[in-house]
Amino acid sequence: MDDDERLRLITQWSRWRASNAATLAPFTRLTPREASVLAMLMEGKQVRAIAAESYVTEATVRSQVHGILVKLDVNSQIEAVALASRVGWRPGAC
Repeated sequence: MDDDERLRLITQWSRWRASNAATLAPFTRLTPREASVLAMLMEGKQVRAIAAESYVTEATVRSQVHGILVKLDVNSQIEAVALASRVGWRPGAC
């Protein structure tokens, strides 16, 4: 591989990495618990099941869901799950 090709590939990779970081930036603001709740929502679990599995009240989980919605700037759990799926987010990926 010549120098021009190497430089082109490095530039392309750098642009992709910057774009990917910007896309995932909102997810870095999630607390570990919010990230865990979002992951469970992505698995199709409902608030009641998440609360029971986590040994907390439904109100606590709803508060965590609210934090997710605010930080991801979405209006519903479905939007949060769709956004996470669309950008390829996974817990611990940020």
